[in-house]
Amino acid sequence: MGRFIDIHAIQAVGPACLNRDEANLPKTVVYGGVERVRVSSQCWKRAIRLDFAEADREGGSIRTKRLPRMLADRMLAGRDPADADLARAALALGAHITADGGKTDHMFGLALDKQKKTAKGDADAGAEPRNATLFLVGRAALDRAAAIAAPILDDPAAVRTLSADLDALADGKPMRFKIPKETMKAIRAAIKDDPSRDVQLFGRMAADDDGLTVDGCLQVAHAIGVAPLDMGFDFYAGVDDRNPSGAAMLGDIAYADTTVYRYATLDVGELEGRVGRDEAARMARELVESFLTVVPDARQHSFAARTLPALAMVEAVDRPQSRVAAYARPVEGDPVSGAVRALERLDHNQKAAWGLTPHARWTINASGVDAPRLGETVDLDTMLDGVTAAVTGDVWAD
Repeated sequence: MGRFIDIHAIQAVGPACLNRDEANLPKTVVYGGVERVRVSSQCWKRAIRLDFAEADREGGSIRTKRLPRMLADRMLAGRDPADADLARAALALGAHITADGGKTDHMFGLALDKQKKTAKGDADAGAEPRNATLFLVGRAALDRAAAIAAPILDDPAAVRTLSADLDALADGKPMRFKIPKETMKAIRAAIKDDPSRDVQLFGRMAADDDGLTVDGCLQVAHAIGVAPLDMGFDFYAGVDDRNPSGAAMLGDIAYADTTVYRYATLDVGELEGRVGRDEAARMARELVESFLTVVPDARQHSFAARTLPALAMVEAVDRPQSRVAAYARPVEGDPVSGAVRALERLDHNQKAAWGLTPHARWTINASGVDAPRLGETVDLDTMLDGVTAAVTGDVWAD
C-alpha cells in the first residue's frame, strides 16, 4: 500500500473571478450534466508556489524564460561591475548553458529564443537571450550551476570568445565557445538533482530535454463549484474627475458566486524517498497550510475574495480518494451547508461500502454545520502538528 496525505476543502469564495478563460470569463466545467464554476489546478498551484516564495525569499524556486540572465548575474557576483566585456561574456555563457544542440555540442537542453530584430534588420540592442520555454528551477540549484561555470570567466581568451558569441547569437549564427564536457556535465547534474520544494512537489516538464523532467509528488484537482453556475457581470462607469458630468469609460467584469470543492493528494512515500523523512514532514506541513490558506490573486482588487475554507479535512491514507462524487448532483439552497452534508454522506457511504478508513484524520469545521461523522474538529495548528507527526512517526505502519 502507498502512503498519501489527502487534503479536502469546501470553500465559499463569494463573487469572484479567480481564473479566467480566453473570453475573459470565469472558467467553467460541466459535471453531473450541470455547468459549474472551475478554478484550474495550475491557478491554485501557482498561488501556493508564490506563497512558498514569499516565505522563503532567498531559497525556493523560480519559473522563468530568463535563465541566461539569472545565471549571468550569479556568475558576475563579486566581479567588476564596470567591465562591459565580462558582463557580455557572462550573459553569453548563460546562453551557452541553456542552448540546444543546434547551437553547441554541450547543451542544457532548452532552445533559445531568437533575438528580436529592429526595423532595419539589426539585432535589438535591448534584447537578451532567453530559453524558449518556461523552466522551473530552485534558486539553490541555479547558484550551484553558476558556481561551477563561473571559473570560465577567469580566462581572458574565453571572455573574448564569449563576448563575440553574444553578437553571433543576435545574428542567428552559431556560437564558437565550447564549455568543457566535464564542466557541462557537472552543471547539468546540479540542475537535474534539484532538491527544491517546488520542483519535488509540483514537478517540472522540460519539453526539450526529458532528462530534466521531474514528476511531482503532489497532484491537485481542479476546484469545481458545488452548485450550478451563477455568473454575473459588474457594469461599471469611470468618471473623469475633471469632467464629472458623465461617464468617461464604460465596461463590465464577469464574475461568479463561487463555493468550490478542492482536493489534492501528496505521495509521502515518494517524497520521503527523494528528500528524507524529516524534510518530507516539513514539506507536507507547509503544503497543507498553504493549500488551505492561500487564494489566487486574480481580480482581487475588484472583489477581495480572500476567504478560508468553511471545512477542511486532511487524512493519512493508503490510497488517494477524491470526494468530488459528493457533488455530481449539485447541492440546493445554502451551498456551504449542502456541501458539508453531501461530503459527510459520501464519506460515510464509502466507508461502509469499501472499508476506506484513514490511518489519521484532522478536520477543521468552521461551517456552523454539525458533521460528527467527519471527525472531531481541531484548529489549524493541531492539524499541522498532526500531519508532521504522522509523517515523522510513519502512522501508516500502525
